[in-house]
Amino acid sequence: MHRSLPGSWRTRYHRPVDPRPVEVIGYSGYVADEEPRAVVVDGRRLEVARVERRWREPEARFFTVHLSDGTRCVLRQDASRGQWTMKS
Repeated sequence: MHRSLPGSWRTRYHRPVDPRPVEVIGYSGYVADEEPRAVVVDGRRLEVARVERRWREPEARFFTVHLSDGTRCVLRQDASRGQWTMKS
């Protein structure tokens, strides 16, 4: 089985998925939006149950998270614009 690499934005089964824009409510500690706490998807707020992984690349920050509805997804914050996208 193929494992996607950080930042590759490809699913495990090699099907490209377009990330969709979302609103992310984050914990602001030392850095603004340091860690995502909730995601608003289609007007519905889902809490982040667990952050599985986080990493940075020059153009963005990434978080693999588990949401309160059981969804596992990758959140990406664009470094230059601050916009968040989600891929599940």
